[in-house]
Amino acid sequence: MAKTVSNNDSFYLPSGGTLVDSDGKALSIKNPDNVTINIGAGALVSGSDDGIHGDAATSGTVSITNSGTIESTAGGQAIDLNDIVQRYGVHHQQRHHRKHGGRTGY
Repeated sequence: MAKTVSNNDSFYLPSGGTLVDSDGKALSIKNPDNVTINIGAGALVSGSDDGIHGDAATSGTVSITNSGTIESTAGGQAIDLNDIVQRYGVHHQQRHHRKHGGRTGY
């Protein structure tokens, strides 16, 4: 089941938890002001398109802390923030955290 975070939302997936969407994006970020995403150890975020996808935004902060696995199963990206970056030239800093077999990237 897909989830959406926006504005000042926080999303936490506990250790060993799963968020799987076989029809598209597992987690979507919309209109972020200060969005925080935490993926616990051994947790799985998996989407057939993107694991985590950021929709167009004009400003805001997105913080992603990953100790699990974020993946795309059908040619998308684990973390796709291109809509935010390409449309508005938003500065981004990318740090990969590889622990417990986790995969991230965009």
